[in-house]
Amino acid sequence: MSTLRVDNIKSRTGTTVTIPSSHTLAVTGNQTVAGNQTVTGSLSVSGGGTFSTSGDITTTGDINGANLVLSGDLTVNGITTTVNSTTVTVDDKNLELGSVASPTNVTANGGGITLKSASDRTILWDSTSLNWEMTPGITVKHTAEHMLTIVGNQTNIGYDYNTASANIFFSQHENANFGFVVTNLPTTEDRVYNFVFIVNPSTGGGYPNTLSINGVTTTIRWSGGSDPTPTTGGTEDVYTLMIVRRGTDGGNTSADWYAFGFASLAHA
Repeated sequence: MSTLRVDNIKSRTGTTVTIPSSHTLAVTGNQTVAGNQTVTGSLSVSGGGTFSTSGDITTTGDINGANLVLSGDLTVNGITTTVNSTTVTVDDKNLELGSVASPTNVTANGGGITLKSASDRTILWDSTSLNWEMTPGITVKHTAEHMLTIVGNQTNIGYDYNTASANIFFSQHENANFGFVVTNLPTTEDRVYNFVFIVNPSTGGGYPNTLSINGVTTTIRWSGGSDPTPTTGGTEDVYTLMIVRRGTDGGNTSADWYAFGFASLAHA
């Protein structure tokens, strides 16, 4: 194979340099090419050289190289992006998933992370239950829950599943019974939600004696078969409400809400 070696090529208007396919163009040193250039075969940069451009590179084929360094943004318009590496390191502390033009609960549903194994291990978002679903499960070593402090008698204590951050309530100087009003609680079947009320009365005491779930009154079934009797005189009473959304499995014909109450009284 013949080789054409040129120390320098200067552009000339209206001039085309054609290299036959049986020949090789070898360029040494830094070369600057202005305008649009078309390569119909392969373009190789070897021997430790570099290929730099301040414009766009358009190709219908593959671009192969040992290392790629970008000082700007990288946009990939394709179906699948495959990264064959041992470790992926990202400086950003926030990763966005499902970043489509108009994100909705529908587009987010089922999004998350999948770890390939004999059976996939997943962390996926369920837009119906408004929860992350983890398969097969998760082990939690330590938990810390938010608590909301309320002072004075309350006719109702409210809890909005979409916005509330606390499911534990410390009621200071509560001297009468109060209702618990829960809104926007997901109706996903076979789910359990727990709420704790720590009541510190000044005189009479009180407990959550009524329950409304998404606008529907639900009976609280207290342990022992009867409503608790609050203590007085400043000792704390602790009440736990377990709200259950039973599904249609196990012979149950319709999904429904159930509420169970537990009282631990007179914590001096």
